[in-house]
Amino acid sequence: MGTTAYQLQDSFNGGEVSRRLQSRPSLSIYKIAGAEVRNMAASVEGAIVKRPGTWFRASALASAAWLSAYAYNATQSYVLVWSEGKIRFITNNAELEVGGNPVEVVVPYTAADAPTVWRWRSFDVQYLAHGSYPFASLRRTAADAFSYVVETLKGGPFGDINDDDGLTVTVSGVLTVGGAVTIDANSNRFNANMVGGHMLVEAADFADVMAWQTGLDGIAIGNLRRSEGRVYEAMTAGRTGTEAPFHLRGDQWDGDNVGTDINGKGPYGVKWRYRHDRYGIVRITGYTDANTLTGVVERAIPLSLSGTATRRWAHSLFSADAGFPQLCCIWRGRLWLLRDFELAGSVSASYRDFSEFDESGAAAPDMAIRRVMDIPDRALWVRPDRQAMIIGTASGEYAIGPINPSEPISADNLQIVPQSGHGSKQVEPLATAAELIFAQRGGRKLRAATYDFGQDRYLADNMTLWARQITRGGIRQLCYQAEPEELLWMLKGDGTAASHPYNPAQDTKGWCPTLALEDATILSQVSVPSPDGQRDDIWLLVDRDGDKLIEQLADWWDEEAGLAAHDGCHLDSALAYNGAPATVFGGLEHLAGKEVGILADGAELPVMTVPDNGTITLAKARSRVLIGRLYTARYTTLRPDVPLRDGTAIGRIKRVINLVASLLDSFGVRAGDRGGRLDRLVNRAAADPMDSGPSLFSDWTESKAIGGGYSRGGQVTLEDRSPFPWVMPAIVTKLDIGEQ
Repeated sequence: MGTTAYQLQDSFNGGEVSRRLQSRPSLSIYKIAGAEVRNMAASVEGAIVKRPGTWFRASALASAAWLSAYAYNATQSYVLVWSEGKIRFITNNAELEVGGNPVEVVVPYTAADAPTVWRWRSFDVQYLAHGSYPFASLRRTAADAFSYVVETLKGGPFGDINDDDGLTVTVSGVLTVGGAVTIDANSNRFNANMVGGHMLVEAADFADVMAWQTGLDGIAIGNLRRSEGRVYEAMTAGRTGTEAPFHLRGDQWDGDNVGTDINGKGPYGVKWRYRHDRYGIVRITGYTDANTLTGVVERAIPLSLSGTATRRWAHSLFSADAGFPQLCCIWRGRLWLLRDFELAGSVSASYRDFSEFDESGAAAPDMAIRRVMDIPDRALWVRPDRQAMIIGTASGEYAIGPINPSEPISADNLQIVPQSGHGSKQVEPLATAAELIFAQRGGRKLRAATYDFGQDRYLADNMTLWARQITRGGIRQLCYQAEPEELLWMLKGDGTAASHPYNPAQDTKGWCPTLALEDATILSQVSVPSPDGQRDDIWLLVDRDGDKLIEQLADWWDEEAGLAAHDGCHLDSALAYNGAPATVFGGLEHLAGKEVGILADGAELPVMTVPDNGTITLAKARSRVLIGRLYTARYTTLRPDVPLRDGTAIGRIKRVINLVASLLDSFGVRAGDRGGRLDRLVNRAAADPMDSGPSLFSDWTESKAIGGGYSRGGQVTLEDRSPFPWVMPAIVTKLDIGEQ
C-alpha cells in the first residue's frame, strides 16, 4: 500500500506515559515508553521485566491496616503489622512467634491511626509520635521481644511563661525533690487533662534572701543565703569562709572551720546545703478542682513560693491538655519534637532531657531548644537532610537549620527558611542517597527535592510529569528497593502499586503499574533488607475478599543465574513444595474457592479451583510444585514514529506486518495487534522431553506475522498469563505505512 519501515524499541524505562503524551514523538521519552504496562517493571538497564509473584506468608488480624519497617541492622529487620490496638511482627520471612504464639505488643493506636503514627528509629528504640497519644517508643528488648513504653521527658519542654500579673500560683508541701506538693491557682484554669504533664514555677525574685558574704559572723543554722543565683541553707553556725558556695546538690563547706587568723578571728567555715535556684518543676499527679492540682517535685521549688504567689509559671508544651507531638526525628545529636507550630529540641546528646536551663539555672548552647515556627500550616512530615531538617506543610516546604553552619545548633543559631512552595500531603517521604521524595498536596504528583547550590535552596522536580495517570488513585505509601533491582515503589489509594526504575544519575523517568493483584487490593507496602542482607524484600498487606494476608514479593528473576522455570515464582499468594513426589498439597485455605495456576516440575498444569478444605490433588505425583493465582502481564507499544522522506508515520494509516522480540529466559509470551488476537511468540523446543516443562527461550524470536488490519495506530500488544518468567530487552516491528 505504501512504504515499508522498521521500528526498533531497545529500551522500555520510559514506562507508561499519559495519553496526553502518546502523540508527541518529539519528546525524548517517547522512544523508550509504552502506551500500556501492566504487572511489569522497567529496569534501569532498559529491559522490561514481568514482575515476580507473591509468597503467602501469614494471615493477619481482621483489623490489620498498615505495615511499617523496623530495620535493626542489615541482617535483622522486622515488618510491623499494625492492627486495632496491637502490633505483630514479621521477620526471617515468617511471623515472629514464641512458643507457637505470635509476638504481640499492645498499643493505644486504632487501626485507622496507624498510617499517621510517625516513627523514628534509634538503635533498638523506635520513637512513636501521634498528636492524639503520648509520645512513646517501641523498644526491641531481644530478638523476639518488643515493648511499648510511654516516654517520660525530663525538664520540659514548657510553653510560654505566663505574663499576666493577675494569674498567680502558690506551692505548698515538701518543696525538695521527691516531695508531695499542692499547687493552688487564684482562678479557675486547671483541668484533669493536665495530669501526667509538668508545671514550671519560678520565684519572682530573691528579695527576701540575703547575699552570701565572706567572713560574715553570726550565721545560724537554717539561715538562707544566695550565691550565683542559687539559694543555700546553713547546716552549721559560725563565720563564713572565703569560698562562696556554688554546688548544685548536697552539702559543702565555704571554709575549713579550724583555727584563727592573725587577728585572732575564726574559725572560718559554714556548711551550706543546696536548696534551689530561681525555678522548680512539678510533675502533675492529681486534679482536685479547677483551682488545685497535686504533684511530685522533680526540681526543687523556691521556698518563697510556699508563702508568696508568683505569676511566673508555665505548663508542659506536650500533654493531654496541650496536645502531644505529631512528629519526631533525630538531628545533630538532639531529639526534635514537633506539634502544630511548636518545635522542641532536646539537650544535646540526651534525647529525653528537655531542660532549657542547666543545673545552675543558666541557659547554655547545648541545652534544650524551643521555637515557635513562623509557617502558615503545621508540619506534616520531617526529614533531616544535609545541614537542615526539611519539613513539609500543606502550603510549602521549609528548611530548619543553623544561621551559622560552623557553629553548634542552639536557640540563637536556628532559622526556618522557605524552600519549594509546592505543598505536601501527609505521606511519609522517602529519603534516598540523592533525593528527598515526597507527595504533593493534592496526592497526584510525586516530587524529588535536591539541594541546589546556585540557588541555595531545595528544588523539587515533578517525578510523575510523564505519567499523570499513574497517580489517579492518589499516593498512599512510598518505599525503595535497592537490591537487586533499583526500584522506587508507590502504593496508590486504589490498592495497586507502581514502580519507577530509580537511578538519578541516568535520568530514568518511567513509571509502570507493576503490582495489580487480581481480586485483591494492597493496603500497605514496605521494603526491608532480606535475612541475609543481600537484597531488599517487598512486603504487602493484602485484602483478598475481606481476608487480610501478609504476602512477600518473590525474588526478581535473574537471567544470568542459569535458572529453570521452577526456580522462580510468577504466581500470586503462592505456596511451594519441594520434596518427595506427592499428589496431595494442602495449606491453601487462603485460596479456597479460587482458581489457581500450577507449575509442577517445570510444566504448567491446567487451572484448578481450590476446595474449601484448602487441599488439591494432582493426577500425577510431583516433587517441585508451585501453586498460586495467575496474573496477566502486558506491554503495548506507542504509535510508531518512523521518519519518512515526506514527514512522519504518526497519524498515517498503517499496518503491522510482523514482529520480532529479543527475549531472555522467557516462555508463554503472546503477541498481536492491539485489541486483536494474540498468538504465542515462543513454541516449545523440539528437544524438550515430552514429560517435562518447556525450556526457557533466550534469543531473538522468529518473525511473527501480525494479523491486524490497517489503522492509524500501528501498535502491538505483548502479553503473558503463565507461571513462567518474561524478560524483554527489545522489539522490532515491520510496518506498512500508507500515504493518508
